[in-house]
This record gives sequence, C-alpha cells and structure tokens, in this order.
Amino acid sequence: MYRLAQIGKVRRIKGKGLKPQQRINTWKIVKGDQVQVIYGHKKGEKGKVLKVLRKKNRVVVEGVNVTRRHNRGGFTKEKQVEGYWYAESPIHYSNVSLIDPTDEKPCRISYKYTEEGKKVRVSRRTGTVIDKPLPPPSEKKEAGPKDTLSEVVLRRTFDEETLNPLKMACYEHRLREFNTAD
Repeated sequence: MYRLAQIGKVRRIKGKGLKPQQRINTWKIVKGDQVQVIYGHKKGEKGKVLKVLRKKNRVVVEGVNVTRRHNRGGFTKEKQVEGYWYAESPIHYSNVSLIDPTDEKPCRISYKYTEEGKKVRVSRRTGTVIDKPLPPPSEKKEAGPKDTLSEVVLRRTFDEETLNPLKMACYEHRLREFNTAD
C-alpha cells in the first residue's frame, strides 16, 4: 500500500495489510508449530511459531530473524528510558515449512478426513498425521470484589412449576378480570 506524497515521493502507508486477493486463504501453519526456514539468509534454522500475521502473510518464528530494536529515549515518571533490545521480526509464510515429526525434516502438508470425520493435517512425504498444537492452559484467576461467585451463577432460580411465564400471565389476567368484576 503506497501513496504519493506532495513532493512526488512515494511513501508507505502503515497499518494496512495486503489486499484481500493477495492474502493466503488456507493457512496450514498455526501458532505453536515447529517450522524450518527453507529460503533466505536464515535458511535451515528451526523454531516454534510465536505469532501468525494473517493480514500480511507473515509468521514470527522463535530465534529466527532476530533484529535489534531501538528506543529513542524519553522521560517516564521514574527515569529516562533509552537503549535497545532484540526481538524476532516476521518472515514471509512461503519461506517456512512445517517439520515432519517422524524424521525432523521440512515437509509439505495436505488435509485428509479420519474415520470419525475429523479434518487432520498429513505430511505428503511420509503420510504421518501432524496434530495441531494445543493452546497453553489458561491460568485461573481469583474472584475479585466485583466478580460474581460461581456458586451464585450456577444456582437455579427459576422453577417451572410455579413461575412458568405463560401460566403467570394467564393467572395475572384472571386476577385482573376478577378484580374488575367486583
């Protein structure tokens, strides 16, 4: 996404992804997969996928394409913050390949259905089923002062025998008729 500046120079518009026609529709690599870089100057390096940027067709791989990030420095409430740190930069989706768990080599992926009807990823070279990684277990938070306790949430407060909405409406209607008749 480029736009012409007033002087005639081209500048890049930040925050925009690729056009919908250029995006990859079927992503076979997900967060948590073990991948290997197959093209570029980092060819041969292996790592775990930390982040998938679907709008830009890129993935962030742990320990691959590490760049030095700079902080200009500025004053915060405590002290002046400046310096640099190292972080992984995204690389294009087509430059990485999923690792086959049987022989630890990069492989191509296809999808097949099991007897139960579940869609699974399968290595084209060896035919091994490659499971999607499980999400990390979520940490249970303690209830705060404004949180509703689980005992209160699970308590049944509606009784079908006495508080059926249709029966109540009919009962109230009869009461009104009886009171107006007097």
